Amino acid sequence: MPARFWGWFWVVLGVLLTLADPVFGWFHLSIMGIYLPIGILGLIYGIIILLYYRKRETVIVLTPKDMEEHGAKLEASVPMIMALLEKKTSTKELAEIVEKKKGLPKEITYKYIITLGREMSAQKKQND
Repeated sequence: MPARFWGWFWVVLGVLLTLADPVFGWFHLSIMGIYLPIGILGLIYGIIILLYYRKRETVIVLTPKDMEEHGAKLEASVPMIMALLEKKTSTKELAEIVEKKKGLPKEITYKYIITLGREMSAQKKQND
């Protein structure tokens, strides 16, 4: 998936092309007799990219439901996760190791690592 920058790029370009089409008249397609400005296609593509990133940010969050279901396993796994993070183990390998040894699902491990990273960056911003 393209970077978020490209989402904004396509949204802006789509709006500009849609606004320029009535003036110039050559920024459009005629598909089966239906007049379709090219800018609309760019705008739709940009919105899809931005929605993808928004969804990705909101889905990967450690929720209270996750804590209820896996809180004990997660609590027991935290020292192992921290030790593996210090060893610069890849996230995929880390999740697999924790799942084998502690029984914590990979998804919960990923969510914990992302939540931990967000908290650490928030603390760093607060200290600066």
